[in-house]
Amino acid sequence: QFQVIVSAIPMLSVRMLDEVSDLTASSATRIFWRPQPFFDRRPLFLESLDISELLRPSKRSSWQLNVRASYGEEDYTVLAQQLPTQPTLPGQLTLFSASGNATGSWKTSRRGAIFFQLNATYRRPMDSQATTTATTLLPTETIASAAPGVRYQLTRRTLVELLAAVADTDMSGISLLNPANGQTVDTGFTTPPNSRNGHLNILTVQPQVSILETLTRYQRLRLTLGLTYARALRQTIAEPLKPVYPLFQLDLDSLLDRTRGGAVWRSTLSTGTLWYADPVLGVALWRGFLQGSINSEIGRAWAIGARLAFGTDLTQLPPSAIRAAGGVIPDQTVLSLDLPVRYRASNRLLAEFGASFTERGSYLDSHFGWRRNSREMWLFLNLNAVTTAARTPPRSLL
Repeated sequence: QFQVIVSAIPMLSVRMLDEVSDLTASSATRIFWRPQPFFDRRPLFLESLDISELLRPSKRSSWQLNVRASYGEEDYTVLAQQLPTQPTLPGQLTLFSASGNATGSWKTSRRGAIFFQLNATYRRPMDSQATTTATTLLPTETIASAAPGVRYQLTRRTLVELLAAVADTDMSGISLLNPANGQTVDTGFTTPPNSRNGHLNILTVQPQVSILETLTRYQRLRLTLGLTYARALRQTIAEPLKPVYPLFQLDLDSLLDRTRGGAVWRSTLSTGTLWYADPVLGVALWRGFLQGSINSEIGRAWAIGARLAFGTDLTQLPPSAIRAAGGVIPDQTVLSLDLPVRYRASNRLLAEFGASFTERGSYLDSHFGWRRNSREMWLFLNLNAVTTAARTPPRSLL
């Protein structure tokens, strides 16, 4: 199916600087229209507000705070960018979202430091449940986490980090689609079709250790090992929750080539596993991912890049999740490829164009085979204009 998307985002930003703080506030209105194939539909509107502040009260300490709130109509193409680890997405919905994170660090010695990370997210669909199907809405989701940690420089090339994250994930309004009207599903009670009475509350503890190694002047390696312990505090769906999930991630950043007055080539490679609570299907999943990117800056005017990403669930969905997806096989595997090109005409005008490819499919099961659910290819053109010159241009596309 051939589609065309037109989007405009007017934005107003204010920045205040002094000796110890850097405060930025931005307000934006996104106007999103899909004239093909929905020429007769009105555009979608989304209002957003972003506030960030960086504080350096002393040479040994630093604080950073970021707050974001948005309200409006979301399309699945935009949700795919906001929820990158979410394979199954609704087509369109009105959504209120608020999130914030705070980080702080203190240097305890020349080699050591302690730090913390606080995160909170609240996401609530605002559409009427009476006029939507069971698979259209995301549930109301609240996530709060705290992660204290320590960092120590073992040698000139080796840095070690210890982190212990505690998080509470609460999802209410999970779809409990009943294929046969009025029959009892595995919640233990009689449920009408398209019911959204599911509730899942999970407490997780995630200890991990990371080693950052400077291999050469041009390569840096980060290895993270740990585990996720998950416990269901409230669960209306009687599917067992696996308590322990291994955690692994390997990142390699490389400077491939740099010539004086010429192009600068950089690459990143990342692979690993993670624990994820799927709000659409109402289950906890163990996912694996592999992604890599390469980009080049050619002078100050041009930049080109390529990014390949692959992610899939490593655990098969329980029957309740299939029912939550409307009885169809949901997306559990995502493959994407982005090929952006950036041209900076001046400090006030920036253009970016290229191509994007995405393929979504089922669980990778050798016995039942793999099923492709959707395949998309987009050509895009973005024009960015500012009223004042930016002091520092973006260093890379990816």
